[in-house]
Amino acid sequence: MFALVLLGFAVAALVLVPLIVLGLVLRVAFGVALLPLRIAGFAIKLTLGLVLGVVALAVGLVALVVGLVAAGAALLIPLLPLILVGLGVWAIWRLARPKRAPAHPTF
Repeated sequence: MFALVLLGFAVAALVLVPLIVLGLVLRVAFGVALLPLRIAGFAIKLTLGLVLGVVALAVGLVALVVGLVAAGAALLIPLLPLILVGLGVWAIWRLARPKRAPAHPTF
């Protein structure tokens, strides 16, 4: 019975070993044949990633600036009456001051 099992393993080895070798050869052949396409795909992904990364960074910075300006405007709107009163006081002060002559004439 043991000899029969060994004979079965020998026959299986005679069938499977060439199939394993054939699979390895095909895998290497396809790997070598498709290597330029993989390199081109990597180059395209890298290029698009860098370009779109820079574009996304620029869009993000613009959005940040717009957001900060909007937040600043939203915070300054309640202070607008005080700012207008301050500008009015400054304008009256400036008009009320006497004009000084320039230190030296300009030609």
